[in-house]
Amino acid sequence: MSKMISVIVPVYNASAYISDCLESLMVQDDDNFEIIIIDDGSEDGSGDIVKEYADRDKRIRYIKTENRGAAAARNKGIEAAKGELISFVDSDDTVEETYLSALRALMFSTESDIAVCAHNNIYPEAGSKDGEDTLKKNLRAAAGFVKGKAKPYINKASAPQFNYYSGDTGLKALLYQEGFLSVPWGMITNKSLWNDIRFPEGEQAEDMAVIYRLFAAADGIVRSDKKLYNYYHRNSNTMNSTRESRNLAYYRHSREMIAFIKKQYPSCIQAAYSRHFSCCAQILSEGACITDKEFKARVKKDIDILAPKILKDPEARAANRTAAAAALVSSTALAKALETYDKGLKWYLY
Repeated sequence: MSKMISVIVPVYNASAYISDCLESLMVQDDDNFEIIIIDDGSEDGSGDIVKEYADRDKRIRYIKTENRGAAAARNKGIEAAKGELISFVDSDDTVEETYLSALRALMFSTESDIAVCAHNNIYPEAGSKDGEDTLKKNLRAAAGFVKGKAKPYINKASAPQFNYYSGDTGLKALLYQEGFLSVPWGMITNKSLWNDIRFPEGEQAEDMAVIYRLFAAADGIVRSDKKLYNYYHRNSNTMNSTRESRNLAYYRHSREMIAFIKKQYPSCIQAAYSRHFSCCAQILSEGACITDKEFKARVKKDIDILAPKILKDPEARAANRTAAAAALVSSTALAKALETYDKGLKWYLY
């Protein structure tokens, strides 16, 4: 019998979206999974909606907790999971019908610990899907001379393509942001990877503190180019409503990541520098929301220190090398340019 997949869905005041999320999970063509809803102290009736679904579908398990945040809710889900495989889905997102079965098959066929899919970016307020703004296009064009490293495709002749990573190549790809995001959704993992890993409770930007550790612990990672997860960018989500405090945590977790990589995986340190450079540039792009001048100065200092390293690194992504070149001329000018970039897709969102 196939391994059970435990799909963990943290819920907090998601009454407007949770039905769509559950509907997309209930029609999965996979034959062995459970849906664990962790209600993180919702006060808008989300729990009542979930309980109605649970009464109709025995695959849904509802667990109510006090409000402790997404990290605690995900940890509770891991502890409650009966499956040997784990998948996280955000309560305001949806998945395609083959989300679980396709990732399961990919994981099984490659004997990987982690299977990741591509995703659709959906902007409900703008009525758009997978858009790309002018600045991002211009940056890519300006950096067209930068050649990306060869990716380890193992089925070039077929579509959709997928990449397989062994050793530290998956960790490097994550840090270089080559098709991977520092987020827990859009993947399934062996539950055993979570034996010594948990989300830091009571903190924001918790994904940044965890995903690189997960990739480091994995024995084999596979990524499909097929878009099976639908990620909704909403103006009201947590990232948009708590920017300054989130950025402080994001920066701290990123610095901790460098220390971890330097000690445990020194061969990946250049990739870690590139990832932290992206973190700093993302924070500067939201400069208008930063009131802590000392914090902003620290971020700019990291940009100044890392820029020469990034510019000399042939594996750093084109956007980073372009920004590094600009920073060498004037990090202040770069910061002001990034601050104007606050609409549509974020260049340094992850």
